[in-house]
Amino acid sequence: MHDISRRAFLARAACASALAPFAYAARGDVPAAGNTLDWRLTPIADNAVYARRRPMRGALYCESANKTFLSWMGHDCHPYVMAYDHGAEEWAGPLRVGASQQQSFNKWPVMAQDAEGFIHIFYGAHNAELRHTIAPAPGAIDGEWNDTGIGVTERASYPMPVRAANGDLYVFYRFTDRRGPDFRPYVYIKSVDNGRSWSEPAQAIWHETPRPHNLNEIYVGAIVEQPAGEHGPERFLISWSIAGGGPEQERHVAYTKDIYCAAFVPSQDAFYSVGGAEIGPFIDDPDAQEHCLAYDTGELDPEARRATFWHSVAPSFNPANGNPIVAFGVLNKDRVALTGDGRDDWHQEIQYDGKVAIWDDGRWVHRDVAEQLPIKAIQQCGPDCFRAYCGADGVHVFESIDGGHTWAEEVTMEARNAAMFNVVDQARPEIMALVTQREQPLQDGRPGHSPDEYRQNFLVWTLGVGSIPAPQ
Repeated sequence: MHDISRRAFLARAACASALAPFAYAARGDVPAAGNTLDWRLTPIADNAVYARRRPMRGALYCESANKTFLSWMGHDCHPYVMAYDHGAEEWAGPLRVGASQQQSFNKWPVMAQDAEGFIHIFYGAHNAELRHTIAPAPGAIDGEWNDTGIGVTERASYPMPVRAANGDLYVFYRFTDRRGPDFRPYVYIKSVDNGRSWSEPAQAIWHETPRPHNLNEIYVGAIVEQPAGEHGPERFLISWSIAGGGPEQERHVAYTKDIYCAAFVPSQDAFYSVGGAEIGPFIDDPDAQEHCLAYDTGELDPEARRATFWHSVAPSFNPANGNPIVAFGVLNKDRVALTGDGRDDWHQEIQYDGKVAIWDDGRWVHRDVAEQLPIKAIQQCGPDCFRAYCGADGVHVFESIDGGHTWAEEVTMEARNAAMFNVVDQARPEIMALVTQREQPLQDGRPGHSPDEYRQNFLVWTLGVGSIPAPQ
């Protein structure tokens, strides 16, 4: 692991100016909330398989090519991509662009674009080496992709790529340490040459001070880039929940708890609180409790163990003042339904309520968004304006025009088992989000795994305003 002492880091950082929240222009061309819009769901593919995808970047818009690129996990857990040309109003794909080495619902792809315009897909790892495939040409998907493994990433899961303003690529991911089933910290690798080579892993969120009740699993939902502005340098916002065995035992994701948010400053490769307090080269548990806790779910409850909808914790920021906002789901204990082993059923999503935590005047404040609907993704759509995307058996879009403090349902659309949402980075109105169907496989009437789990034919849609042609 990358090894810089906390003392050495803080001595170096003491010479730097204090960091404060950022403010700058809104991103993309997303229609502002508060308007009456012609929402459309357009089916684009039917080969998706069961996945537990995070709200991290599964699609992006490239302005120079005037194309939106979209990705999902298809048959046998391989990564698939499509591209929509907004000028020509034409689709390319779907194309399989890599070969997953294992079958698992955790191998969904994520996307980044390097400084030269090439699309990168990271995918195919669950406690294994990350896979990395690069498009053959800038702003395009046609042709032979360069599909390889990243050798330094042993025992990796859930890659999350981000790009700094200087072009450096970072891939954050969970590292499964061998200390026990519920010690799974977070690390990152870095490339300064557009993904041609990678650094050794560096600690990111790592409980060197073990947390009580074995809650040492880090589940990051998403990371979002905040460009530099008048109030400070560039940073990445990262949000997560914690999990572990609880007081009874060491066990994987038996309990989940709390929502956290922090800032990573790529010019220093260092973490800060969202309010600017120095943390250091990585976040230990005492740091997280003091500087990063955005929502406390309270004491562990053996009758309601999974207190957070831990795989959908999504950060954003308000371009009006630079303040972060985190969207998430929290268990409503009045609606708990437990399976036979005392663990909450994956598919009981209506047990969770959608909420946001807003950084406001130096503290986190909490607001309700939706009952019986955990938030799957959040999208910035102008100063003080946000959209929250929810769904389990349909599409529900909520909007706020006051910085996230109050919310109203903007649209509800029928779409069976529309369960996963990824907002498009720098979106055009026609394609603002990628929506993927999901249905939990059952064995003997309970969630399980079936032999055909990764040969299903689930639908993939785009969600946007106005019509676009369906692929031919």
